[in-house]
Amino acid sequence: MAWFDELQRSSCSGEHAARSRAVRYGVDVSELARTITVPTLVLHGRDDAVVAFDEGRKLASLIPGATFVPLGSANHILLQDEPAWNEFRAQLRGFLPAGRCAPPLDGDLFTDREMEALRFIAQGWDNDSIAAAMHLSVRTVERHLSNCYAKLGVAGKSARAAAAARLATLDP
Repeated sequence: MAWFDELQRSSCSGEHAARSRAVRYGVDVSELARTITVPTLVLHGRDDAVVAFDEGRKLASLIPGATFVPLGSANHILLQDEPAWNEFRAQLRGFLPAGRCAPPLDGDLFTDREMEALRFIAQGWDNDSIAAAMHLSVRTVERHLSNCYAKLGVAGKSARAAAAARLATLDP
């Protein structure tokens, strides 16, 4: 996560980062969580260094019928190179209904740049951060991601999350 810390240090002031974090962590979704009526999988690192493990468990308990899965990770954003990644993938595959689950992605479906952008998406990066890391304009990143979403057949506000979830079906 050193790359993420460095990205935050170079992209905004400490004061702005603190305000942004306070706003994000001040949001109470308790009432809204109780209204969720779709199957829900909540995965949370046992030693999450950003959000306490009990908060993940609490969130899952608020969502009717949610499945809570603890992962062996201290990272808030799970990384592909840590052991918990395989557990995450197995849990995700087991959770998705077999009859409705899209087939695993073929890595040849995407260009190298599209795959690079998708991997950043899976790590929770925003478009500005991806653009900086890939040395591209934000508009070019948006175009790459739009192409990916079209190839995946996803659209709208959930496209980013759907793309990240589908990336997990690729072989490591």
